Amino acid sequence: MVNSIFIYPVAGTFNVSSIARFLRDQEDVLLDPLGSGIYMLCGLAAARGGYREQRISNPGEFPCVVLVTLRGNYVNVFQQYGNEEGLWSARVFVDWLLSQAPCRIEDAFFEDWSERVALGGVAVLYPPQMQHDSRTGR
Repeated sequence: MVNSIFIYPVAGTFNVSSIARFLRDQEDVLLDPLGSGIYMLCGLAAARGGYREQRISNPGEFPCVVLVTLRGNYVNVFQQYGNEEGLWSARVFVDWLLSQAPCRIEDAFFEDWSERVALGGVAVLYPPQMQHDSRTGR
């Protein structure tokens, strides 16, 4: 599994407001209540409140969720501490983002995953038990 995915647009910049809108529309996603601009992919809608409270009560740390940082020149999906539901949410997000425009994909060690994802889909970025999504057929 790739613990931290960096996605770069091949040309130009990302439309950050469009990406933010997509994230806000997901039932399990929470924008950091402390104003960092980081999105927390909680995995389940019912978990949002608990993670929100954890974040507020311990402002020095994020809860163990998938974190998404949006910038015009890249998107980072930090998923090292996400649970399985959060990883599914991240996988849906990454799949959607890659469908929006041509992108280059790297991990935190600058290893390029673009060709592997082009050949095997976003599943190659996730653990073996997540190689096939029966919900989408991907």
